[in-house]
Amino acid sequence: MSFVRRSIAAVVLSIVAASQAVAQVTEISVGTVGGGNALEWPLYIAEKKGFLEQEKLALEWVGVQSSAAVMQQVAAGSLNLGTTGLADSLRAADKGHPAASCALASAFRPMRPSPRDR
Repeated sequence: MSFVRRSIAAVVLSIVAASQAVAQVTEISVGTVGGGNALEWPLYIAEKKGFLEQEKLALEWVGVQSSAAVMQQVAAGSLNLGTTGLADSLRAADKGHPAASCALASAFRPMRPSPRDR
């Protein structure tokens, strides 16, 4: 399984695990700030390739003014999932809000060793 497929599978699984309401509905509301960012690429790819459709899931993209507002809406249950910065996730957890954080990270090793590796 390629890295991209594994990443997309991880995102889809984290969406399902992110909210108990997901098991009851097929539409998942995703809060985002601005016009999209690299954190959302796996969701865009999963949507484009039909992975979400295979699982009978659909995304509803909701524009929100700030990442703090995204976390407030996730904690209040207005959104199922949100892309936000670490500080706002930690602040919500510190205040006792029932929101879970999921961090996605990837690293690629260069094709050629860097001068440090020689």
